[in-house]
Amino acid sequence: VVTQMAATESMPPLVVEPDTALALTVSGTETAYAISDGRNRRRLEPPATVSVSLADEFVTLVGPQANFFDGLDKLE
Repeated sequence: VVTQMAATESMPPLVVEPDTALALTVSGTETAYAISDGRNRRRLEPPATVSVSLADEFVTLVGPQANFFDGLDKLE
């Protein structure tokens, strides 16, 4: 699922097949950033194109299943 962030015009999320290769082009601005997983940030010098494709190896973004209510007990 591809979604926008800080866009000037609204667009619904784009759902693509896992083997789809995307090319995103940024233009009309002085600077831009490519951010992955909210952590890795790379400055782009527009006009710039970023290619996105499925990695050879998967990444675990969330740890083991946890009980939501057990987690609330830790807040005390």
